[in-house]
Amino acid sequence: MKKGIIIAGIASIVFFTSIIAAVLSSTNSIGDSDADSHSNNSSSSSSSSEQLSTASASNAVSVDVVMPTKSSRPGCEENDACYIPSTITISRGESVTWKNT
Repeated sequence: MKKGIIIAGIASIVFFTSIIAAVLSSTNSIGDSDADSHSNNSSSSSSSSEQLSTASASNAVSVDVVMPTKSSRPGCEENDACYIPSTITISRGESVTWKNT
């Protein structure tokens, strides 16, 4: 009985590991295709694109989102006060810092 449970557990781990690997692989290929499309659309040299990526990295934005006291209680959504600001938009490479008050 225990041997069957162990084999089933190992099979589950292998199955879920393959799913995770497939998701990560597709995510990486999406990022790679985005990078390829940007570099293919550019008529600049590789050194120019390196300068552009360095400039983009130095202009990265960080957004702070504050979770006020008692925001976990029901009712904060009525006046849109669960998170301040309640809506943000970020781009690739930007970061969000969540702060409790």
